[in-house]
Amino acid sequence: MQVVFTVQAEQDLEEIGDTIAGDNPSRAVSFVREIRERCAKIALSPLRLRGAPGTG
Repeated sequence: MQVVFTVQAEQDLEEIGDTIAGDNPSRAVSFVREIRERCAKIALSPLRLRGAPGTG
C-alpha cells in the first residue's frame, strides 16, 4: 500500500509545522517528519489497525 497525501493534508501539515515553528523551528520539522513516518508505517501494515477505535 502507498501513502498519498491529499492537497488538503499537505496544507494542514504545513500549517501545523508553521504554528509549531513559531515556538520551536527544529521541533516543527521533526514533528512533521514523525507524522509522515507514522503514516508510512501504517501503509506497510494497514491491517494492524483493523478494529481500532474509529476505523469502522
